[in-house]
Amino acid sequence: KILMDAIVQDENLVNLSVEELQKLLMMSLSKFDFFETIKYSNVLLSKNIEQVGKIAVLNLLGNAYFEIGKFDEALNAFDEILEYGEDSKALIAKTNINIYRGNYSEGKKCIEKALEIGNEPYNHVLYGDLKRLLGNKVECNLEIEKGVQKLIDKTPLIPINGQYLPMHQFQISSAFVRLKQYDEALNYLDQAIKSVKGNKIALHSMYSLKAYIYSKLKNLDECEKYANLTESIKPGHYEAIYSRGLCYYRIGQYQKGIDEFSKISDHPSKKKSYVKRAKCFYQLRQFDNALDDLKHYHNIAPDNVLVNILIEKYETESKIYNWLGELDLVQYFPDFSREGMDELEIIVDLTEEEIRSELNINNDQHVNILLEGIEKLQI
Repeated sequence: KILMDAIVQDENLVNLSVEELQKLLMMSLSKFDFFETIKYSNVLLSKNIEQVGKIAVLNLLGNAYFEIGKFDEALNAFDEILEYGEDSKALIAKTNINIYRGNYSEGKKCIEKALEIGNEPYNHVLYGDLKRLLGNKVECNLEIEKGVQKLIDKTPLIPINGQYLPMHQFQISSAFVRLKQYDEALNYLDQAIKSVKGNKIALHSMYSLKAYIYSKLKNLDECEKYANLTESIKPGHYEAIYSRGLCYYRIGQYQKGIDEFSKISDHPSKKKSYVKRAKCFYQLRQFDNALDDLKHYHNIAPDNVLVNILIEKYETESKIYNWLGELDLVQYFPDFSREGMDELEIIVDLTEEEIRSELNINNDQHVNILLEGIEKLQI
């Protein structure tokens, strides 16, 4: 009763003991109420608690700020941890924040420092993520493969007390997802789910990852199942909605994908939904909307090489699509797009009899119009 009264009467919080505040803090975490987590963490930090406890609370505080998109406050919490000395977990948290903010260069510095002091296997996976975002796909896969091998080598040969280490298996699964080895990912994830035995916080992350994997496999039924399980723990959680939207995109239900991504596009931790929504708009040939989303994301993450390439591609194809529309020849756009119209050579190739036959272009007038349009497209 004292604890519940304190929730209503915020001014009474300062009168609670450290132990009582810790109980409130754990209750807020079990409910995924990050605003309460922030409130109780700040009150706890005002108390005279030992350094180890303070670092633990600062870690919870930083993660709670991250979840609600208050990245500056989150960074402040992790920076305060680092004032006590080198801390690999705090550096990893800062890496993730910088990835979400699109500040990949700063994220790279943090992860490299974390590797220097801790060399934890999963850090290699995050380092691979950053290399991919910076446009180095080959080094990305090599780094992730290194992390996977280190994680597997660290796995106990015999389960401890009949159980594998669930978060360890979860990390291996997450790494295999990045390598697009989904069967392996599901195998390790199922082991992790069996081992957590009702831990809602852990299950939330695992169900969310499973929904994401099934979205990649274009399995809408299973994706929906695990997205719903994720939302049964945390209703309306952005990861579940993102996976559902991704699955709709991959099975070609683009408008439904747009609807899902639109629900979370403004969530600070899911800004990349702008990129996925742009891809849905592109498939519906809504180039203006697609480019608006990509440019919005570019302003957030200017270092993202892949997005910059997409912007250039969509701008080129938008010109082609609009031009073909003016000529009433839009039906030929998929052929141009498939051949890579940024080179424009396919237009000239259309004069070849064999290619014209393959595309069912039998009207010489169409060929002449296409040739006359080369100069306009190059402009």
